[in-house]
Amino acid sequence: MNFENLPSHSGNSIAGDDNFKAAYFIKVGLTHAFASCRSIVSATSPERRGRARSVSSPIDLSYVDECRHFADVRCGGMAWRTVMYTPNLPAVTPPRRAWNRGRIVGQKRPLEPKHVWAIRVRLELAGCKRDLALFNMAVDSKLRGCDLVRLMVKDVFAAGHIKERTSILQSKTSQPVQFEITEGTRKSLSEWLNDPAMAGSEFLWPGRFNDPDHISTRLYARLVKDWVASIGLEPSAYGTHSLRRTKVAQIYKKTGNLRAVQLLLGHTKMDSTVRYLGVELEDALTISEGVEI
Repeated sequence: MNFENLPSHSGNSIAGDDNFKAAYFIKVGLTHAFASCRSIVSATSPERRGRARSVSSPIDLSYVDECRHFADVRCGGMAWRTVMYTPNLPAVTPPRRAWNRGRIVGQKRPLEPKHVWAIRVRLELAGCKRDLALFNMAVDSKLRGCDLVRLMVKDVFAAGHIKERTSILQSKTSQPVQFEITEGTRKSLSEWLNDPAMAGSEFLWPGRFNDPDHISTRLYARLVKDWVASIGLEPSAYGTHSLRRTKVAQIYKKTGNLRAVQLLLGHTKMDSTVRYLGVELEDALTISEGVEI
């Protein structure tokens, strides 16, 4: 193939313009090949495609391969990709970084009792009334983060004292779920409700400047990671569901009562509870640990 005397887009020789020369010959080669098989592609039935293939001129793939080889040798194949993919496409912006790139995804492990007490002690010493009440409430209520941050004062406080039991409507399933409020949690909630920051707030965890009216689940997730990191644990291994699973994991470990765990979590199906707790895996590991060879 003679590349020296062919016209370029400016009317001059394209001997020194490798990128344009490669693109030019690739486009010519593709045009030649597509013109030969147009009748075959446009045929609708196998019989018509067979007849079209027999009467059409043979496809000279060597011409296309020669053009592509020139592009690969002289231009690193960039011209081939340009002609093949980009002529009629709009500008493509770089994709957004995947949210789970570089992160440990999957089920988060529950906290151990010693971890719970370690976090409580640190929050008490730091004087963080809201964080202490939020942490205790998250462990006792076993609620999802979206339901926990939307709790209102009337849900836990009535007739001048903190309720021992209460129920709310879950936002995910629209089903009611009941939970207990232990004595330690009631004490921390009472201190938080008497704090000046709670004056005039209807929500139990008001947001900054009351817009939104309550803290976000994103802020709650950041607080959980801060609490976990403060006691020397790996933050990526724990999340908001770690607090939701903490108490029910201990209940199942001590009693083996899946039905009770299902009611406390507000699940509608037992299978959901089994998957959520990782019961089968946990039992398998316990059995494996008890076998010595």
